[in-house]
Amino acid sequence: GAAVLPEHIEEPLLVKRGELITIRCIAGTLVIRAVGRASDDGSLNQTIQVRNEATRETFLATVTGVREAVVRMGEQSADSTATSAETAGETR
Repeated sequence: GAAVLPEHIEEPLLVKRGELITIRCIAGTLVIRAVGRASDDGSLNQTIQVRNEATRETFLATVTGVREAVVRMGEQSADSTATSAETAGETR
């Protein structure tokens, strides 16, 4: 038989496009859970686009498990943090 090489093996999909998934938004010690709809298929540690069902806002999240993803707020760049603060109505 033929040899199976690592590049021939695909990671299993943990999130499928269109599924409702649980999103954990982590900012320091604060964890907020929300429900979102996956816009992409995703495997473990893959970044996918998700839409918050309550606000219709889209964002990127990292797949962490079956129908689960995480957004870590402390890992944003300085530019995106400033934009987020301005969007929330905060002043610096």
